[in-house]
Amino acid sequence: MRVEIREKLGLSAEQRTKVMAHSVDNVVNVLVGNFRLVGQFAGQPDLFLPQVERLLAMSEHIDTPDALVEDLRWLTVHHQSLRDALSAAAPVIAAAPEDKRPLAERCARAIDAVLDVVLVRAVEWIARHTHGDAWRRHAVARLRGNFRQVMDAIVRNSLGRYRLVYRADEKAPGDYLLDLDFVAQDGESITMPEVLQDCLRDLVCNARKYSPPGSTIRASLAEAADGLRVSVSDDGAGIAADEIARVVHFGVRGAGASAAPTMGGGYGLTKAWFVTEGLGGRMWIDSELGKGTTITIHLPYPADLGAGAPTTPRTLGHGACSP
Repeated sequence: MRVEIREKLGLSAEQRTKVMAHSVDNVVNVLVGNFRLVGQFAGQPDLFLPQVERLLAMSEHIDTPDALVEDLRWLTVHHQSLRDALSAAAPVIAAAPEDKRPLAERCARAIDAVLDVVLVRAVEWIARHTHGDAWRRHAVARLRGNFRQVMDAIVRNSLGRYRLVYRADEKAPGDYLLDLDFVAQDGESITMPEVLQDCLRDLVCNARKYSPPGSTIRASLAEAADGLRVSVSDDGAGIAADEIARVVHFGVRGAGASAAPTMGGGYGLTKAWFVTEGLGGRMWIDSELGKGTTITIHLPYPADLGAGAPTTPRTLGHGACSP
């Protein structure tokens, strides 16, 4: 069943902050948790106390944009110091009790992966704070590189629970195949607000979470003559017809999604609709229980974009959906 979303979210200031900042807050909290666990498993709970305290300060600033941006600027400069602290602790980890050492090593590997995610999201958040929702040119190579860097790090953080590949000839049984398409009118760059990178990743992560191993996920971000099109499609759990309209509300998940284990806050669809509505766009959810879901977003180019808007029509690549 295909439904155009028209819900009014009515988010409180606190809810808006959680929705828009959760991608940063989540990875910072994952870092804090893993640094603490490495110390505990190694028998030295305060092993990373300075690093934990610095990261906790970031979490406390999550609802204070100016302070959070300063924290993230610090992180972009000093993220290597967190890796250096982890490397320096290698002898302590190696000396951990035999039954705890594999757990400490596993958490250390997770830290290394999550630091890649934090760095990309920090750079994006700073850009959003500086430029707001301005439509700016983004090189396709950079968009693709950022996307893969974060997704590959998320896969590494799963520590072998699943694998995600980008080419059918690389796919083994049980792997997720991500058919990802960035379509630029000039073949080189896409005009878009920075926040769409985060929205696209959230939607792809949702599709992966609620699809069985071995599934194919199709995602595209494409320029067209009349605006920007975003589409993410899966063959997963799907959403019941009577739940489709309300799953965009804060903290609401469909019954099928609620049954699946997840560490996320459940804000992906809320953010997608909040951003879409704020940018004057339209959003559709096409879903059927047991058969999958397709999220489609159309954003019109702002009037003040002028000559910066793509004007040459071109056939959209695979995965791009028309409303």
